[in-house]
Amino acid sequence: MKLWKWEQENLPSVVHSIRTAIAATLSLAVARLFGLPEAYWAAIATLVVMQSTLSATVLISIAATALGALAGALVASYFPGNVLVFAAA
Repeated sequence: MKLWKWEQENLPSVVHSIRTAIAATLSLAVARLFGLPEAYWAAIATLVVMQSTLSATVLISIAATALGALAGALVASYFPGNVLVFAAA
């Protein structure tokens, strides 16, 4: 009886864990299907995106990604080929 109560209370966590595992496996399979080098990064990115404790909304995540891409583009255009600047960025 006590085990069933534990399962009912943790059901959302279990479902989220299963979804995350399936998504990470599928992303790794797709990355390997396309022959990408270091395909494990696809699974790592999937795990980061699907974190259940992440408090940022989708809009904030998209804005942060765009800001990071803009900063990377600016650094790449103003300091081409400078390894130290890329490391600092």
